[in-house]
Amino acid sequence: MMEPSNSPPFNNSAHRPSPQLPQFTQSTRTYSARAARAPTKTVSPQEMAANQPSSQPPTRRSSRPRPPGGPTNVRYLLAGSSILAGLVLMVDVSRLFEPERSQDICQEVVQAESVLSRNELLQLLSIPERSARSAVRSVVSAPYCLMPHVEVRAGVMAEREAYPLAFDPETWVVILYEGEEYAGYAFSFHQ
Repeated sequence: MMEPSNSPPFNNSAHRPSPQLPQFTQSTRTYSARAARAPTKTVSPQEMAANQPSSQPPTRRSSRPRPPGGPTNVRYLLAGSSILAGLVLMVDVSRLFEPERSQDICQEVVQAESVLSRNELLQLLSIPERSARSAVRSVVSAPYCLMPHVEVRAGVMAEREAYPLAFDPETWVVILYEGEEYAGYAFSFHQ
């Protein structure tokens, strides 16, 4: 028979320590003999599987609240932005940025046959801003009509003269003057 040693049992941190083995004595043998004589119960494989410990650790529900920005918040964000995008598509946004049409109406027709040719348009576009009104008048003749004055810069009113294009009568070139200075041009589209 083997004598138990006084050295501590092998303990590796990666493995579970093995439980202490019982000392074999007469009482242990008697118990084993009684267990061997006890009637045995037949167990089905399903019952054995149900009694086996699960290989997966049991899941625990956390009592902590979900952090903000979880999956439900993302769903609400996507739903809200989709509704907003749909509303924007339903509304004609271009009307919000469209200038008032009442300012593009002629106040007084000066010369009904006046039009601007391609050559005159090219010469007009080459004139620098802040040139004298006479420099513009040397390129273009009398305007088709005069339009209402507008305030281009704070406190400065600009006179406007309109010239339909000879090659596209629906498009007008509007020339701006501040006093006796040429202040620039703009295109006006009529339908």
